[in-house]
Amino acid sequence: MFNNYNRLRLRRKFRARKKAIATKAESANKNLERHIFRRAHNWQFAKRFFITWLVLVSLLAGGLLIQIRGLQAAYLVIKPTSGGVYNEGVIGNIKNVNPIFASSSADSSVSALLFASLLTYDENNQLIGDLAKEWKGDASSKVYTVTLRDDAYWHDGQKITADDVVFTYKSIQNPDTKSPLYTTWRGVKVEKVDDLTVRFTLPNAYSPFAHLLTTGLIPEHVLKDVPKDQLRSSKFNTQEAIGSGPFKLKTVTVDKSTNKALSETISLVKNPQYHRGPVQLDGFTIKTYPDEKALKNALNNKDVVGALVDPKDNQNDNVMRFNQTSAVMIFMNTSRPLLSDVKMRQALLQATDPYKISSQLSYPTTAVRSPLLKGQIGYNDELLQQKPNPDAVNTTLNELGWLWGEDEPYRKKDGKELTLQFVSENTTDYAAFSEEIQKQWSQYGIKTNVVLENSDDISTTSLATKDYDILMYAINIGADPDVYVYWHSSQAKPEAKPGYNFSMYSSTKADQSLEDGRSRQDESLRAVKYKSFLETWRKDVPAIGLHQPKITYTTNIPVYNLNEMTLNTAAERFKNVYNWQVNTTKAVQDNN
Repeated sequence: MFNNYNRLRLRRKFRARKKAIATKAESANKNLERHIFRRAHNWQFAKRFFITWLVLVSLLAGGLLIQIRGLQAAYLVIKPTSGGVYNEGVIGNIKNVNPIFASSSADSSVSALLFASLLTYDENNQLIGDLAKEWKGDASSKVYTVTLRDDAYWHDGQKITADDVVFTYKSIQNPDTKSPLYTTWRGVKVEKVDDLTVRFTLPNAYSPFAHLLTTGLIPEHVLKDVPKDQLRSSKFNTQEAIGSGPFKLKTVTVDKSTNKALSETISLVKNPQYHRGPVQLDGFTIKTYPDEKALKNALNNKDVVGALVDPKDNQNDNVMRFNQTSAVMIFMNTSRPLLSDVKMRQALLQATDPYKISSQLSYPTTAVRSPLLKGQIGYNDELLQQKPNPDAVNTTLNELGWLWGEDEPYRKKDGKELTLQFVSENTTDYAAFSEEIQKQWSQYGIKTNVVLENSDDISTTSLATKDYDILMYAINIGADPDVYVYWHSSQAKPEAKPGYNFSMYSSTKADQSLEDGRSRQDESLRAVKYKSFLETWRKDVPAIGLHQPKITYTTNIPVYNLNEMTLNTAAERFKNVYNWQVNTTKAVQDNN
């Protein structure tokens, strides 16, 4: 009985425990489902949501970045900034950068960077003050007074005063100095009024006098003890120059290349005391080359940044063409027996087609058909040179006794061929002009012996000796049309050194007109006087006008603030060089 009771009790207890275990198992399953499996499912869902959210945020961030960059492109622009060194190449060697001597292109280029003048020209080719604060002439056009600015200094820190002005021009006037400017300044009285004022008194009235004040000044305190006959050979002129321009001389190095051609490098640094404003470039370097070919190679190889050359075949360069107040002309030496007869000069004029000659250039030019340039005081389009006339050429030459046999290449007279000694500069353009002229004149039985001289030497050879029949050359007329120096008979005399009357032209009537024209201040009166000169010049034919040259300047990088403008000389490309910039930076665009 007892055993049955125990067994029954154990069974009940076992069933109860089994039920409890089942209940706990069921509860565990429910908890596992709820806490593990359901959460794992939720995690998968959350993971998908997170990834989707992350992608959206990334897209938004990417879009925002693109938008920011787009806004930067719209509002940030490349702007020039200060700094950098500009390297320019020039043809010829540096012989004398002293402004009272400098004449070659290379010398004048360096001189313009080192020396400042009383007056200079702005980008509209109008006179403005450089070292001068103001200037004025009296009613007689014989007395001119210049007041200096009081903030101008030499590169060594000495202040510029009236003593420097007087010293500069009296040095020019001293015949022992042998300055090419001697004739221009002969007879002018230069005197100091006070430390900042100078008075110029002229022997005769001369209305364009202010244009002569564009020559660089030299320092009295540096050169006063140098004898005038030794001034031209002083080290100051090449290695120890001290000026007041935008750049100071640092070093001059000389070397020889494998072909034995002398090469020089003139290193300049900016002048921190420059009176016209802060100089943007840190430095300026001039490198010399023997000829145009070598200079072009240097430009193409980026050995230099800029040069006075026309690349023609290089489209990657920046090419600027500056209008120049000059005239390319064919000068006929009237002192030679063959050309002393005006009929021979007229025949050559009628045998010449200037438009075909000028068309050898790759760019258009302004024709020159008178000794004055179009737009200048006195220019008259009714007094231009005659056009080509082939029939008249043959008739005139026959009348002069120069006959052309059927089997003869050239005309002859008394058994002698009609031959002209033709001289010009050895440049690509002048070579092309010379070839075209030779071709044109040969069609009329005229033989032309062409000699092309080095541009660096011609001023001391043919231009000085006048040993030619024909000279093709560019003369600088300048902002004022006073052409006295080129056509007045006094400039053909031996004492007029170097003598710019290249035609050796002499005419009493032309002389009087030129003298009267330069002595009048009123422009209308000057024009009246020049009319008589134009009539005489047209009749006498001392030269044949071709065209106004353009100064071609090429750079292989952008140069900011270097713009096309009218120049009187090639060196005037530096008239605003203190503002040139070659470095750039990114900055916010200014919409004001």
